[in-house]
Amino acid sequence: MKVILNILIVVLLAGLLYVLIYPQYEESKIQQVKIACDSSVASVIYLVAKDTGFFKSERIEPVFVFYQNPNEGIEKLIKNECDMGIFPWLTVFNYMKNKNETLMVFTSYEFQSGITVDAIIINQQKLKIKDKITFGVLKNKKFGLPFGYLEISKEILTKMGVDIKTVNFIEGSFGEIYDKFLKGEIDAGLFIEPYRSLLINQGYYSLFEGALPKIYMPAYPGYAVGFYRDFFNKKRRVCARIKKITDAAIAIVDKDAKYAREVYKKYFTFVTTDVRLPDVQKTSAMNKGAIISLFRKIYNEEPDTTILFAKPYQLQL
Repeated sequence: MKVILNILIVVLLAGLLYVLIYPQYEESKIQQVKIACDSSVASVIYLVAKDTGFFKSERIEPVFVFYQNPNEGIEKLIKNECDMGIFPWLTVFNYMKNKNETLMVFTSYEFQSGITVDAIIINQQKLKIKDKITFGVLKNKKFGLPFGYLEISKEILTKMGVDIKTVNFIEGSFGEIYDKFLKGEIDAGLFIEPYRSLLINQGYYSLFEGALPKIYMPAYPGYAVGFYRDFFNKKRRVCARIKKITDAAIAIVDKDAKYAREVYKKYFTFVTTDVRLPDVQKTSAMNKGAIISLFRKIYNEEPDTTILFAKPYQLQL
């Protein structure tokens, strides 16, 4: 009986060690991580991370899954087609409020009024405007904007004295709005880098620089970077390694913006070398006050931050 009991104890201990150690062993191997992102400057930190070898040193194989519509991007996470992603805060808020789906956000991009990354740009060539250009030219015109920015664009134009009932708003991906603008299918639009600098360098008129932080809300939260909750719960150590990679890439972008632009242009050859980069905030430096204020401004209620933000201790190796 004693022998049998000892054998059972050994088997139980072996089983316990397997349960505790095997998941860590699996996560220590090279992990493929699918990252949902778009062609905007928001992807720059992970392009830099790949170019510098940060992913390789942490045994992460990144797969970039580019989306056109951020809603489609988040759907890829929900369907387990992606593990994490970079999305406009507006899209993250929409899913949290209306679909009870959220990300564990650990990095945030902020649009600031000092170095603006967004602008309202006018196709003065199509409109044949030679005199001073004001917001009044938008009356009865077609205005392009990225997916999710409709209500914000309406508020911005209203504050600038535009009768929005006369404006035809057209939503689309960054690339779609840019192409429609060049083809003359829209007359003006809200453009975020790199499309802002592309159009300005082609001679189009920037009616207002930094409309998002200057007119709509100071220190405007532009993008959120986060893990899908299932992935976060199952592969916590992998997430910690990705956070380490992210922080290292942010430090590089902050220190050498010229290099970051060169890397960005390497992947997106249409991008200009003077593209502006937004402020990227690490987990401990995220402007949560601005993020909460944006949610409150849109929905007139408080967000559930307990399910929205990843806590620093959760991302420690």
